[in-house]
Amino acid sequence: MAKITKSLGMAFVLPPGCDLGTEGWALRPFFFGRSVQHLGQRKCASSRRGPQVFGVERANILESFTVQLTEIIETTVLGLGYELVDIERAGGGLLRISIDQPAGIAIEDCEKVTRQLQYLFEVENIDYSRLEVGSPGLDRPLKKLADFERFAGSEVTITLKKPLDGRKSYRGILHAPEGESIGLEFEGKDGGAAMLDFTLADLDKARLVPKVDFRSRKQ
Repeated sequence: MAKITKSLGMAFVLPPGCDLGTEGWALRPFFFGRSVQHLGQRKCASSRRGPQVFGVERANILESFTVQLTEIIETTVLGLGYELVDIERAGGGLLRISIDQPAGIAIEDCEKVTRQLQYLFEVENIDYSRLEVGSPGLDRPLKKLADFERFAGSEVTITLKKPLDGRKSYRGILHAPEGESIGLEFEGKDGGAAMLDFTLADLDKARLVPKVDFRSRKQ
């Protein structure tokens, strides 16, 4: 359960490994795969005719499919030498994949992963209309406990699933996890420093706060 405590001092540190680009999508290399249709669409159509798939049962089926999809995508991405950051299913059948590596992501990396995933989805009959592979950008999402460990000392924004002390959103300096507990140092109501303690189970979403030094680019 998330909780807030008082803390001393606050120091802002730039996120490590920021690959400074220009504005907007220039900060996020990405590659669009070809729009395709697979046998999985026909399977989905036939399964929807089943009158017994409702409510909790339908939710469990979707959750199981999402877990399996994440596993096969992560296995493929890791096998190519990249980190899987995020998977998002958007409207119109768009499947958006974010990848990363210490050296940063270039368009060639996106193309390489896209080709491999297209082949995988065809073999596994994964239903999608369009595939987009890109880097997570400067406002990278934090999903796993290892992400919070890696970016400790960085400024982040987080949103809790349930409000705490009347609010869900917080912005502050990330502290390294201790076990399953993660700390966020932020400015309290009285202007002093306070500490938010939370776990991944409390978290709706978390992202790095982008830091761009435009002065260094003029040199």
